[in-house]
Amino acid sequence: MKELNIRHQLINDIRFLSPDLLSQVFHYFELLKFSDNNKKKAWKTYIGCISDKEAVTQKEIINREFENIEGEW
Repeated sequence: MKELNIRHQLINDIRFLSPDLLSQVFHYFELLKFSDNNKKKAWKTYIGCISDKEAVTQKEIINREFENIEGEW
C-alpha cells in the first residue's frame, strides 16, 4: 500500500515541475533503472536486437580494426 501512495505522490509532484526539472528527474529515473539491482536484467534487453549474420560481421570488423596498434607505445 505504501508503494502505491509513493507512486501517486510522485506522479502528482511531477505535474508541477518546470521543463528543466522534469528533464533532470527523467535522467535520474533512467539512472535508477540501471542501478546495481537492475544491472542483471538490463543485458536481456539486447537479446535478439541483431541477427547472427550482423553479429559475425561486427565481430570481424572489431577483430580487423583492433588487430594492429597504431602509433608509439
